[in-house]
Amino acid sequence: MIIKIVKSKNLVPIRITDERWTHITENHPEVSDFFEYIIECIEDPDYIIRSKKDENTLIALRQFHNKFICVVYKEITPEDGFVVTAYFSKKINLNKENVIWQKHY
Repeated sequence: MIIKIVKSKNLVPIRITDERWTHITENHPEVSDFFEYIIECIEDPDYIIRSKKDENTLIALRQFHNKFICVVYKEITPEDGFVVTAYFSKKINLNKENVIWQKHY
C-alpha cells in the first residue's frame, strides 16, 4: 500500500510504500521519527547524487544538524519512481563526478 507520493526534482512521482517504510524503520530505526523530513528531502534536497552501485539510483541529501539525511530512490520512468531506503550519514562524498544536482542559495 502506498503511504505517500511526492515529486522529485525531476518532477517524477516517487512513492513510499508501507513495505518500504517498514524496511527503513527496521533497518534504520534512527529515522523512524523523521518521515516528514524524508518527504522534504525528496522534494527539496540540498544535493542529489548518483549511486556508485547503480546509475539509475539517486540519493537525495539534506543537511540535518551535523549530518545528512539520505533518501535513496529510483526514477523508473518519467511517471513512476519509488523510495528504496533512508538513513543518516555524517560522511558524504560530494565531488563533481557524483553530484548531479545542487541547491543554490
